[in-house]
This record gives sequence, structure tokens and C-alpha cells, in this order.
Amino acid sequence: MKIPHNTIQLNLAIDQDTDVLDISAEYNLSVTMGDAQQIFYKNIISGLMSKLNTELEAFAFQGSLLHELSTLRSILDDEDDDEFEIEFEAAEELIEAVKKNKDKKIVEFNGKK
Repeated sequence: MKIPHNTIQLNLAIDQDTDVLDISAEYNLSVTMGDAQQIFYKNIISGLMSKLNTELEAFAFQGSLLHELSTLRSILDDEDDDEFEIEFEAAEELIEAVKKNKDKKIVEFNGKK
């Protein structure tokens, strides 16, 4: 099958019996594309092939992190907001201190140690 103009296609063929991944790339850059632009995209292809052949585990790890983030986000989005609400219940001492010192600082912080 012919690749459309100005297209880069990565092919990952998996042999599940031997657990071998065959990685290849094909491209069809327009003949009217400038030389600098063609070199740029060919360098991208070379870089991708190098990374895919040498750092496949890093791609899998990053993918697992993205999957985990997506899973956690969907859990947070699906859960009832009340379940994740943080309630603050002031101690009686704090309530009394606020009542007595309406215009003053309740707790003094000394930044110098």
C-alpha cells in the first residue's frame, strides 16, 4: 500500500511466540519539499528508530505512568465529591482564642531561629 505524500509511517510488528518486536519506518516526502525540511524529517525518523530500538522499556514505562494517571483521574472524576472532601473541625481552644482576639494574631510565628 502506497503511503500518502508527506507521511511518515512507523510499523511495529510483534511476534508473540518469540516476543520479538520488529520496528521499521517508511516515509513518502514530497519532491517539492525543501532540502532542509527533508533532512529535518529524515533526522526525526532516524532519531525515532534509534530510540525505539534502544529505549523500548522507557517508552513502556512512560506509557504505564500515563495509563496510571488516566486511571486515577477517572477514579477522581467518577467518585462522589463528598468522599474526597476534607472537613476541618476547630478545637475548642482555637474557637475561644478567636473570640477573645478578634483583631490580633492568634498564633505568633517567629521566622528567625
